[in-house]
Amino acid sequence: MVSELTGHDDLSIERSVTLVVLGDLARSPRMCLHAEAFSAAGYEVDVFAYTDTAIPQRLADDERVRVVPLPTRPAPSTRGLRYFVAVVPTVLARFVDIARALTTSRRREWIVVQNPPALPALPVLVALAWWRRTRLAVDWHNFGWTILALRFGAGNVIVAAAGWMERTLARRATLHLSVSRAMQRVLSKRYAIDSVVFRDRPARAFQAAAEDGRDRGRDSLPAELVLSEEEEFRLATGDAKLLVSSTSWSADEDFCLLAEALRLWTVATPAADRPHLIVVVSGLGPRRADFERAIERAELPGVSVRTAWFSDASYPRLLAAADLGVCLHRSSSGVDLPMKLADMHGAGLPTCALDYGPCLREAIGEGAEELLFDDGGGLVRIWRRLLIEHPEALEAMRCALVDGSTPSWQDSWTATVAPELTRRTASRA
Repeated sequence: MVSELTGHDDLSIERSVTLVVLGDLARSPRMCLHAEAFSAAGYEVDVFAYTDTAIPQRLADDERVRVVPLPTRPAPSTRGLRYFVAVVPTVLARFVDIARALTTSRRREWIVVQNPPALPALPVLVALAWWRRTRLAVDWHNFGWTILALRFGAGNVIVAAAGWMERTLARRATLHLSVSRAMQRVLSKRYAIDSVVFRDRPARAFQAAAEDGRDRGRDSLPAELVLSEEEEFRLATGDAKLLVSSTSWSADEDFCLLAEALRLWTVATPAADRPHLIVVVSGLGPRRADFERAIERAELPGVSVRTAWFSDASYPRLLAAADLGVCLHRSSSGVDLPMKLADMHGAGLPTCALDYGPCLREAIGEGAEELLFDDGGGLVRIWRRLLIEHPEALEAMRCALVDGSTPSWQDSWTATVAPELTRRTASRA
């Protein structure tokens, strides 16, 4: 449910948590899942977040979850020095917004913040945790300074200052969760932070969609995907293949590579051999318009491209009905893992992934290197092998994913995070 700020309340803080999400809540799936898991474990949950798109219905309907919208302050669209001049007031305004919201909120047993983006919230949260004697947890899925380095360069003074602040303030937290073993090692070696590995797993909705998709096939396509009669016919007859990618359209995802791969597919594969491709890219973000313009200018015979935003309920069905997934995440740190891979695998969707380093093997599992690519040509070679030459191999991959025993996100949270919360609460009682 959505709530306004309700004032300071120190009554019975046990089994209560504040989640701070410095991003659009609906596009922050890991934090949404945290909220669900805390609620299922009996916690009262306050979520402070931006709500640019509709709050996921499952959270809006949860009586234990209260969502407090933060004022939306769009990031500057300029570059270079103009960006720096414009972004400073924006960051300061966000700092004031967060400080005002949290200092007038209820005292909770735990505060959990996802990093990135923890800045500018982290200074407020560290001070608030000290003042209220509240435990702070940082959920690391990447490093904020490496994201900034994509814009300014690793040697920039802004990047260095952000890295120092992130590293210094985060050490004040009681609990740290890291999304990969590689990240755990970096946190230990460079940050002197001990963390607990808590990888992304598919939510139960994706696993349910995998089973449902096996029975219903193309009938499970969500209503948001509008296809022509010809495209529907081609999908039904097997003359077309459905490819899906998802993105936040951020700087660490390379959709120029996808555009190049589609061009190569049309010029390097004989028209008589290749199936029609229906490519669906799900997500909202600043670079979506650039990709749409590039696709409009390109000549791609035998290829249809759709960009759309799918609801929380529709997205798992889209993945389960697709033939092949594409992950274009290019890690800024080299040690984070894309959540979209866990979701796609949970929905039973074999997925090609841009190879950004050894850490990625933690997400794809042993023996899946054949689905990794480095450039557009490598992606086309995978498409040709699985969609034309050896479609039986693609079906075998799908069956292996659907029949696998990967634990759900909720089960993994209960086994990994819940005991750490209990242990650290008891140690500081």
